[in-house]
Amino acid sequence: MANEREVTVVQGDPRLDGLPAIAMFGEARHRSAEQQLAPHYNPGIEICLCRSGVYRWVVEGRVVEIKPGELSVTRPWERHSGQNNVLGPGRLMWIVLAAAAAPAGAAPAAQALAAPLLTAELGVDSTWVLSTIAAAPTSYLGTIADALALFDRMAAELRCARPAGKAIVRSAYLTLLALVARRLSEREGADDAEDSEQVPAEVLLVLNEVARRPQSDWTSTAMADGAGLGLTAFTEWCRRATGRSPRWYLLEQRLTLARERLAEGVSVTDAALEAGFSSSQHFSATFRKLHGETPTAYRRRISSQEDPRPDSAPAG
Repeated sequence: MANEREVTVVQGDPRLDGLPAIAMFGEARHRSAEQQLAPHYNPGIEICLCRSGVYRWVVEGRVVEIKPGELSVTRPWERHSGQNNVLGPGRLMWIVLAAAAAPAGAAPAAQALAAPLLTAELGVDSTWVLSTIAAAPTSYLGTIADALALFDRMAAELRCARPAGKAIVRSAYLTLLALVARRLSEREGADDAEDSEQVPAEVLLVLNEVARRPQSDWTSTAMADGAGLGLTAFTEWCRRATGRSPRWYLLEQRLTLARERLAEGVSVTDAALEAGFSSSQHFSATFRKLHGETPTAYRRRISSQEDPRPDSAPAG
């Protein structure tokens, strides 16, 4: 059940009439680590605030972690996803501003500066604010003292229509943008120290490939070799990036693929083999140990949750 504080609005929603610079505003609570966030792009500037939990993004191959009270920013057309394509658990707020079509081959800086709505609304400071956000080498913002109050103010006004509500929302996101730019300008000197903690791109490429093809004949040594690292170093980076050893990370990816196949109705044996398990017996024992039910019971339960048949009464 959705939390009563949750709100998500996108362009076309009447609540955004008169606020064309907002492509999306959202607040959501994620109760498990199975919420999917695959790699994607936004045509605008996205600012995220962590209310609880820990959120880890992969932004153009770099891991960015935000804890309660911290923020991150992604620029137009930057590729980003949840780490291992999942979110949470936790509570997150976000806003995407200045949606625009991307010219072929345009750099993120060009996208941010080509934001006529925001340029007009920001006024004399627009060039500095937008260029600072566009050119910053990091997506991590840390804490910004007034950010939580600004997000809460926007959420409150977007939940229910009140006099001058649109003006309050506009003032809040423009203030937030200016504070984000100021924070990024302050963080320029700290980037070199942060780079030493970033997971190497070669490690992320291997982990992403394992997630894409878990059924392949992977071993911990093969993963390390693919990243050009020794097993000890790769294991440390894998733990930092995923919270798991290479062996357990591979197992989780295989179980994810097997669950998908079971949900599609394939047999337990086929799901096991297609996901890379050596036998259905090993798969069943592992599945039951980690999920608390057999693969057959899982497939039956998922099947029972499908949409009602046409002769059933429609919901609502």
